[in-house]
Amino acid sequence: MLSQIINNAAATTKIHAKMRGMLSRADYDKMTAMKTVSEVTDYLKRETGYKTVLKNINATDIHRGQLEDLLDAQTLADFNSLRSFVTSSKRAYIDLYFRKYEAEQLKVFLRMLFAGHAERYKAPYKPKHSGDFDLSVIEGANTFDEFVNRLQGSEYHAVFSAFKGGGLKDPFDAEQALDMYFFRHAFRYIKRFLPEKEQRIIIKSLGSEADLINIMFILRIKAYYSMSADKIYTYIIPKHYRINKEDIRIMAESGSYDEAYAAALETPYREVLEGSESLSHKMGEFLNSLNKKLFLENPYTIQAIMCFISRRKTEIKNIVSIVEGVRYSLPPEKIKEYIVGYDG
Repeated sequence: MLSQIINNAAATTKIHAKMRGMLSRADYDKMTAMKTVSEVTDYLKRETGYKTVLKNINATDIHRGQLEDLLDAQTLADFNSLRSFVTSSKRAYIDLYFRKYEAEQLKVFLRMLFAGHAERYKAPYKPKHSGDFDLSVIEGANTFDEFVNRLQGSEYHAVFSAFKGGGLKDPFDAEQALDMYFFRHAFRYIKRFLPEKEQRIIIKSLGSEADLINIMFILRIKAYYSMSADKIYTYIIPKHYRINKEDIRIMAESGSYDEAYAAALETPYREVLEGSESLSHKMGEFLNSLNKKLFLENPYTIQAIMCFISRRKTEIKNIVSIVEGVRYSLPPEKIKEYIVGYDG
């Protein structure tokens, strides 16, 4: 027990040091006011904690994909540096969380494949630990079936094999299947590897995210597709936190988007769903605030590491939003609307 406390304290000290290097509101103000992508990249390279991963790039020629890959390298470096502080019994959960990053990369590839640009995908890193999936195996796959075949021998093959032979019409279906896979295994690992106190803390974050993914999925289906309730149920993440099966049933069986949205407003997530901002942005704001709160309340638990990694990933998405906003000459105040956590 003492060694675990020391490990957690050491990890917390390291996390706080990394937190101090994250972007501030002043950084966001400066970057959103810039006129070119090269200015933003140069600022990140000179003035922020991304100096190391960006040190060898030419700020004048970098494109969005290259920048995103390099910034992701910072997340991976953070992940690997913190992993050593986790006891072996908890490392399985940390490693599972890394699967979520792999899943996000598979989603990126599928979007490129369906857009006709699969050849542009480049794996952002090489595996460092046994069990890590080598994303480079999917490079150059030209069809969905070829993509699935290249997943042979990995845990992801079973996720996609049911869609082979023309069964996938929209990458969103595959993305939802990946989310289901991740959350199903995550909740199983939580029960198996973590003490009860840490289970409760992590489920607040992970359970809220699963609830919101389910709500957003149903609302998207009602807005853009015609799908039976029975079919919707097959895509629902089966673990719920603050919503229940009856909430899901009412939304899934509603006759229109407006009916489903009205039902969603009756759930504990009304604060996330109300207003004119995009639902995905409000979901990001809610989860960012929740993770920040959980980090402050539980600095010596494994959740502190997960909250930090989540906030790092949010920061990278914010940088990409700024880069895109600057590229298209959006006004600074408009770009700030896309920044999660700008107001605190």
